[in-house]
Amino acid sequence: MAFTKIGDALVEKILVKDIPVEISRRKVRSIRLTVHPDCRVTVSAPHSIPAGQVYSFIESKYEWLKKHLVRYREKERKSPGAANNFISGEVHYVWGSPYTLEVTERRGHPKITLTPGIMNMFVRPGSTKAQKQALLDKWRKELVAQAAPPLINKWQKPLAAAAKKPALGVQRIYLQKMKTHWGSCNNKARTIRLNTELAAKPPEYLDYVVLHEMVHLVVPSHNRVFYAYMDSLMPEWKDIRRKMNRGDE
Repeated sequence: MAFTKIGDALVEKILVKDIPVEISRRKVRSIRLTVHPDCRVTVSAPHSIPAGQVYSFIESKYEWLKKHLVRYREKERKSPGAANNFISGEVHYVWGSPYTLEVTERRGHPKITLTPGIMNMFVRPGSTKAQKQALLDKWRKELVAQAAPPLINKWQKPLAAAAKKPALGVQRIYLQKMKTHWGSCNNKARTIRLNTELAAKPPEYLDYVVLHEMVHLVVPSHNRVFYAYMDSLMPEWKDIRRKMNRGDE
């Protein structure tokens, strides 16, 4: 747990399973639990109630909190640009899991770190929205750069066996933030290009895109042979693609 001074109040920050909660002591008669539209969870508690009793009360409301947070996050996800202001309290996704953003201005090298339920963004004082977006884009690119090679290794031998050819190697991976495609393949150069926004989506999305583009090394076009490879190697690929087209997290 940690304490932060906000105005005249001392706010205690705790983690209830995977939900960050801010507790402040105030002149109230009973414990007040609030889920805000920006997905912050705050608790106002009387000074007279012991901390253990406050914690127990919050823990007893975990399922209620989770239900309301899911509702607010779904609303936020469907609202264009809602999570792009880079203000503490926003919800951003990492490999399909929601994280509450906490922005800290300080001197030093900008970086992003994750703690349970929290995306910590450390930026220089006065950093603009564009600079924060660039930091997030770079960080997501690094995540995909780390995750993609093991998936390529995973599919290389099964694909070669299905194609009855020697091991099919990807000569190079290009990583790029793209608006309209999750990936692409240059069959002749044996390179694939991956959308770095996949770092915000469930891991199965990246797995599907990697396999999809690798199959194009064998079958350049989308035809019955291409789909036969997909069916044999990843039987659930249609369900994954359907979720991606719906925009599911």
